[in-house]
Amino acid sequence: MQMTDAYASAVTVSIPIFVLAAGAEARAVRERLKRPDEQWERTYAAYRAEHELNMSGRPSEVIGFMRGAPIVSKLYVVERLLAIGAALIWLAVFVLLAVAEVQSLVWLGDGSPPGDSTLATFALISITISMAALIIAPAAYLLIP
Repeated sequence: MQMTDAYASAVTVSIPIFVLAAGAEARAVRERLKRPDEQWERTYAAYRAEHELNMSGRPSEVIGFMRGAPIVSKLYVVERLLAIGAALIWLAVFVLLAVAEVQSLVWLGDGSPPGDSTLATFALISITISMAALIIAPAAYLLIP
């Protein structure tokens, strides 16, 4: 594979489309992170109604209050960790696409002769990773309600 004007032009046109699609997926991750654990909130509100937290009291009273407080479900914690992992993956995808886009634009702009196989391969790998992420992400969201 070699970098040519036609290939670089196709890359520089395609990458912004992938960035827009990845941006939509990243927003979906953000919305998942904003979603509260409604069951825990109800349980905690009931706990607060039954127990008073006196921050000016002894430290042992505050610790006792916190020990008795309900904890979030393990499923909720796992969902949060997966969403944070997905956000990091999308960040890596954005960085790869940005580097490939800028490098391709630089290659087009400086009049380099065809033949840079490293840049052509990097652009292809970046686009392939973003395609895979865009295909896998919706499937992964189906696994976690």
